[in-house]
Amino acid sequence: MGKGVSKAVNNVNSILAPALKGWDPVKQTEIDNYMIKELDGTSNEFGYCKHKIGANAILSVSLAVARAGAAARNVPLYQHIKSLTNLKNTSQYVLPTPSFNVINGGKHGGNGLAMQEFMILPTGATSFTHAMKLGSEVYHNLMKIIKKKYGLNATNVGDEGGFAPTVNDGLEALDLLQ
Repeated sequence: MGKGVSKAVNNVNSILAPALKGWDPVKQTEIDNYMIKELDGTSNEFGYCKHKIGANAILSVSLAVARAGAAARNVPLYQHIKSLTNLKNTSQYVLPTPSFNVINGGKHGGNGLAMQEFMILPTGATSFTHAMKLGSEVYHNLMKIIKKKYGLNATNVGDEGGFAPTVNDGLEALDLLQ
């Protein structure tokens, strides 16, 4: 039904792997640009759209290259990724903040919302564990609010884990989050 990854796997094996064999994995930017601009090369009004090879194939190879680059440099992945940026101060590292998909719309929600995802980020957390706790608590409290306002069926989740209540527009969804 078009939801599998067999085409992406085939594109990795038949197009990307042969074209990238022998490349230095430390050269992440060059590899990513080559995959997107040269090997795929498709674009639309928004830029490179990855229509030929597909974002699933390109992203998975890009992530594998990042891991290989970190291994080649014998550093942790987060340190390698930080080195790929133009930031001068690389002595301090900040772990990523988890993001939580809490309300689904678009194709993922089946509820008429034009926006695909409403996400929260616990940016004020003092640690990753604290951020996970905050996100989880907001998620479960949102479930209670949605259940009270729209009924139990509204607490069903979309295919990416967010709730899919039958709200009328994005402002109503934002009101729920507030």
